[in-house]
Amino acid sequence: MVRVHWISSFFFFFVGDCNIWKAHEATESLDETQLDHPAIVCDAGSTGSRIFAFYVLKQDSSDGTEKVSVELMGRSGIGLSEFAKSGTFDEATKSIAPFISKGIKRLGPNVPIYVFATGGVRQLPQELRQRLWEHLRVSLPSSFPDHAGRIDLQILDGDDEAFFGLLSANYLVNDVPLGDIKGPLTDPVGVLDLGGSSLEVAVAGDDRIVGSHDDVLISFTGLGLRKVWDRLIERNATTQCLFEVGNGVECRKVIRELITNDSDFVSKRELTNLDRVNKFVGISAFAYAMDFAYWVMSMKTPTALSAFSLEYPSPSVTSMRSACDIICSYPYLDALFRQHQFTTSREVPERCFNICYVSEVLSLLLESRINERIVHFLVQVSLTHFVTSILLP
Repeated sequence: MVRVHWISSFFFFFVGDCNIWKAHEATESLDETQLDHPAIVCDAGSTGSRIFAFYVLKQDSSDGTEKVSVELMGRSGIGLSEFAKSGTFDEATKSIAPFISKGIKRLGPNVPIYVFATGGVRQLPQELRQRLWEHLRVSLPSSFPDHAGRIDLQILDGDDEAFFGLLSANYLVNDVPLGDIKGPLTDPVGVLDLGGSSLEVAVAGDDRIVGSHDDVLISFTGLGLRKVWDRLIERNATTQCLFEVGNGVECRKVIRELITNDSDFVSKRELTNLDRVNKFVGISAFAYAMDFAYWVMSMKTPTALSAFSLEYPSPSVTSMRSACDIICSYPYLDALFRQHQFTTSREVPERCFNICYVSEVLSLLLESRINERIVHFLVQVSLTHFVTSILLP
């Protein structure tokens, strides 16, 4: 697919104690005259929205190796699609407006605002999508009377979501300056992105240039964690995937059956062609689930020396399955599990299922390589999308 516009997305994530992003103290004052390409971005996912302030400091742009700085302004725990389903459109605006307002105060009244919605909104019935977007088009500008910049609302399709992940992951992992992002990559990585509503797979083309005609960009609609969990509920098949009473082997079995019988997965599976690259990064729910498994198993228990714990953050699928078996046998410790920094009270009951799902979907996608340590899980705050004039034609 040849893209007319170069639109970049960036992750804000941590690998160990290393912050990939150029660090700036939160108390540092900023002036509009200091900034190149400032933007406020709302990443409106199916399980919540994250609002970020992006910018490049002009003093860092003189040598042509610009690095994007990013600050998290805040997050909501309910996705815009959930508000739309319940008809509480005013609450949708209220869930993101305070954090956007914080970003305006940080970057100035002329800063552009972008709201990018992914699978949750994309899969809403057309009438609900239209009502939500029409409401936001009116309510957001009126929420910021002193704001003079543009406000753009976009619903990303599955291919764009996969493309954004591929571009941003390679930008960060390969430490590519913004000015060189259109060139061939030395060691491109593939991206596996698991959200609440969809699953994206992306691999750069044979020319190693992200955005060229032969990129592999696939979105499996309905194979996000939340969607699959809902389907298990419909089948009365969640018991095997619950803490304490669950069973990892049986949980993976029912998950595999569900995935392999999914028409979208069946029709697109052969298109994935994941042998092009030797390394993948797993982001979004992939990372959150596996980080939870590592966090639990790193407590002072006999499981701390398991193969999974020793291999993380690049475990083999085989050791992920072992982690699934161990985690699902744990008692349901709600208060303890909520202490994990990437797990909310809503997500605690589903974490056994999450870990089993990750191991099983990866075993299907990488079935000939399940004993290789080729997927590196990147624990991130959010996948976000940032449009800059640097990358526009």
